[in-house]
Amino acid sequence: MKPDEQIQRLQETRDEVVRFTNEMQERLATGEIQTLEHKIIIEEKLCGKTKEELLSHIDRQMAEQRKSAKRENGIHAMNIAAIMLAAMIIIAGTAGLFGNDADITGFAVKQAEETLATQETITALTERVIELDKVTGLKISGSITGEGARFTLKTAEGELLVGEVTGSGQQAREYTLTTDKKTYSLGEEVQITTTPEEDDNMTVYVHQGEEATLIETGSYAPTSAGEYIVVGIIATGEDIIRLEVRFEVINATNETEKTINLIQEEPQETARHIINSTGLSFTDLCTETCEMNETNRPVLVIEPSDGTQVTITEIKATRPKENQPPRQALEISDVYARPGEEKEVDMSRYFTDPDDSQLHYDVSGLETIASSTLGSKLKIYSAEETEETARVYATDGDTMITSNEFQIIISEEAPEEGNQTLPQNTEPTPAQSNYTQALTDPCSAPNPNERPLECLDNKEYFQDQAIFITTSDREQTARITPIGNLLIRGEVIEGSAFSPRGGDYAINHEDEYGNVKTTIWFDSETGDLHMTGKLYEENANIDPSPGSFTLKNKKGIVLAWADQGRGDLHIRGNVIPYRKDINK
Repeated sequence: MKPDEQIQRLQETRDEVVRFTNEMQERLATGEIQTLEHKIIIEEKLCGKTKEELLSHIDRQMAEQRKSAKRENGIHAMNIAAIMLAAMIIIAGTAGLFGNDADITGFAVKQAEETLATQETITALTERVIELDKVTGLKISGSITGEGARFTLKTAEGELLVGEVTGSGQQAREYTLTTDKKTYSLGEEVQITTTPEEDDNMTVYVHQGEEATLIETGSYAPTSAGEYIVVGIIATGEDIIRLEVRFEVINATNETEKTINLIQEEPQETARHIINSTGLSFTDLCTETCEMNETNRPVLVIEPSDGTQVTITEIKATRPKENQPPRQALEISDVYARPGEEKEVDMSRYFTDPDDSQLHYDVSGLETIASSTLGSKLKIYSAEETEETARVYATDGDTMITSNEFQIIISEEAPEEGNQTLPQNTEPTPAQSNYTQALTDPCSAPNPNERPLECLDNKEYFQDQAIFITTSDREQTARITPIGNLLIRGEVIEGSAFSPRGGDYAINHEDEYGNVKTTIWFDSETGDLHMTGKLYEENANIDPSPGSFTLKNKKGIVLAWADQGRGDLHIRGNVIPYRKDINK
């Protein structure tokens, strides 16, 4: 893209930033969005910058582009990727930004880079079709040996320059040494041939015994019968290379003439040595194709100069990829703390993102309890006893989701961290505790030590060591116990040919072409566990493959893992099917 075009795009981006931030300020002023939502939207849509910082950055980029506008080829290093990404997110996200309950439901198009592995050597004009649609960027890597090469990309809108590389390396060279025959009659002249001819790097001698004769004319006249050795010495600057061939000279008689003639029909061997080429490497070459308008099946044109060898090792194509929103993996249980105690809750235990996007969190609905977030850590504090209902917002910068409602209870009788036990000399009373008044079921007491024994029968003592698998409607459909047994309401279906329902808990696999396929899922209606592969049980020493999908409890212990590509599920214990109540 030329500097003038870059300046125009930067100006359009600047105008969009101003328009967007002004619109968000108006929505905040009219009460259409809350302060929390305004803060998250601005931070995420402007890539963590303030309006002033972003405008200042764009202005500096425009000034740099004006300086480089006079350069004919426009090959100036332009660091505007972050700015253009912010503009794309802003433009794509504003149309459907707000939904019910003022939740953020924007639709963002992210860019995903695909690597097309190749090992192609080219010495003449070559066109290669990139068999991909919706390409928005292209980079190439490789090397050249020789004078240079030019790379362009044919698109629907015209031809774009990928880059030009000027070579500084040495081409591969082959040296050979031979004679016209293997056997000569005394008096015959030996013809010595070398390639390249008259090369200053090669010196040729003929040896007989201890005598050596320098050859300068390409021929040699033996003076006696015997065995001769032709030696070629090649000085490359770093190494000395020796080539040699042998021939024999015989005193010819009537008896031997026929034999000599027969021998002469046998071709002489050729001594040869190839000096490998030294080339110039290039990586992620792109000039006008780093970012470009979307195009389908573009054509890469490779134009080597005469005598130049081009090797393409890698082609990287950038294409849009629809953002996948974050998910809540586990319900947030009630949080307890004592007055004056700062309690920290790690939200990364409860939320995941299919794209591995960094998530940002905040909590709403708190009036008497102070809260703050740093990374994935939510901190709460109150000097007084109180109780409030809260929910957590999690966003990947495009989509915000809201957690289940949970209670934050500040009380002197709150269980201690770790053992969850109360001091022996403390007996909670309605006057001392707000939350004990609301407890009607003794089995729901927050302190397990206060529950009757019948409440603990067939249940985990510490529930956070188990894993609950929920549907999109927050309904529990399966449970993995602390020892790794998987409780399901239905049956196991291996090699399933069915398809998941809309609300099912599903584990997906994305292939190298961006195609997404569900390989493991829990049927929300029947309770069946489906997988396209196999089930592997009783894995005492469970060892997930790198990059696999793991199911961990709140203690960080892996109880199961999924091979998304094969559709296999590995669990620590056994599957227990047909459980009407997975909590028992």
